[in-house]
Amino acid sequence: FAKNIIEKASKAFSFLIDKRTEFFHCHNAKPEKIVIGQRLGKILSDKSNPLSKLIFQNNYYDISIEISTDRSTAALGAAYKAYDQQK
Repeated sequence: FAKNIIEKASKAFSFLIDKRTEFFHCHNAKPEKIVIGQRLGKILSDKSNPLSKLIFQNNYYDISIEISTDRSTAALGAAYKAYDQQK
């Protein structure tokens, strides 16, 4: 049962990455990297975590994925806001 949940979570994460990447491509841009922050970053920072293993085996359009365990920084929100202001 747990393995099924982890596989579904990995697929959901991949879906999110694909949608974010499509968003940038639709605006003629390519993200330099994807930062996973806060609580999810803390969970995925453990490379022996089964979810980490599934997520990082994927190739997300050759975009680097970085982990941030700093809970005081909303990294994805800040990146989106900076991008939105440059339009």
